[in-house]
Amino acid sequence: MKINTQDIVLFHVGGSLGSYGPIDSIINTFPKKCVVFGFEAREEEKDKTINSILTSKGVRINLLNAFIGEEDGKSQEFYINKHPESSSAFPPNPEVLDEVISVPYVGIPTWRENTILERKLIFKTNSLRKIIAEYGVVPDVLSVDAQGSELGIFKGTGDYLKEINALVSEVEFYEIYLGQGLYGDQAALLHDAGFRLVEIFSSQYWHPLVSSGKGLLTVGEALWFKGVDSFMRTRADDPDFIIKGIKLAAIAYSFKRYSYAYQLLKRLISQRGEEVVGQCKEYGFDILLDMLVRLDKKSAKGFSNQCFVKAFFAKVINKIRSILLALLEIK
Repeated sequence: MKINTQDIVLFHVGGSLGSYGPIDSIINTFPKKCVVFGFEAREEEKDKTINSILTSKGVRINLLNAFIGEEDGKSQEFYINKHPESSSAFPPNPEVLDEVISVPYVGIPTWRENTILERKLIFKTNSLRKIIAEYGVVPDVLSVDAQGSELGIFKGTGDYLKEINALVSEVEFYEIYLGQGLYGDQAALLHDAGFRLVEIFSSQYWHPLVSSGKGLLTVGEALWFKGVDSFMRTRADDPDFIIKGIKLAAIAYSFKRYSYAYQLLKRLISQRGEEVVGQCKEYGFDILLDMLVRLDKKSAKGFSNQCFVKAFFAKVINKIRSILLALLEIK
């Protein structure tokens, strides 16, 4: 599969189960520019169905049967549950087995029923560090939905983590799998790599014993972008600096984070304006230039309104001052 510099490369770890989750926003906005590498230890029919649909839209997909972990060549036990979405490299935490989950399926309202074990398998692990080196491609976006293994997978990416510009990860705010990493662990690691939290999608609120009221925030899907300052610092010497910045702006645009995309493009243009505009046009990212024009007008209008308001209040204050002075003279 040929990959061009201007392609948006996405790695997705975990089953698609009918969709790729939040990164569908990128795939649906720029389908013909997306190259998806899907990593799943066990191929399922739903994976084939969604991939067939995406391929018809122009998305290039490369499916790899590989169990992704922190290390290479480690024998990893995998718990396959009767309800496959909860299958994990970790057993369920006994402390939350009787909690009512916020996405109840027929007959399985609790975590205990959701994680009934069907069988165990042993897989040999592969790190993303190794896979990236073998394929010679660093993803623009890394999406991980691995039921508690996200932290280890990020660690297994090694120094390549700092070269990735956007991440999507399942996060847990409480230990629903025994021994898993939590949101705070991911946040600390990603902060050190220059990422900033953008959004928590699909928040799940779990209920102890009985479903009543709002429940407790337990699970979500986190979206992270490389901070603009961090991107500008770490990419300045990269020969593909401009197109990588344009792709990051396009990723942000896909999630309707227009102000972030605007700030990034403005920073790029301030350094190499003609190249930015030229590459946006050459590689089919004209929509970003349209956004720039629109937000430039909005910014200018906002500044004009601010100036009008300041001038108006200055006149009012001067008028009040004149009246007060006149009253003092009368006295």
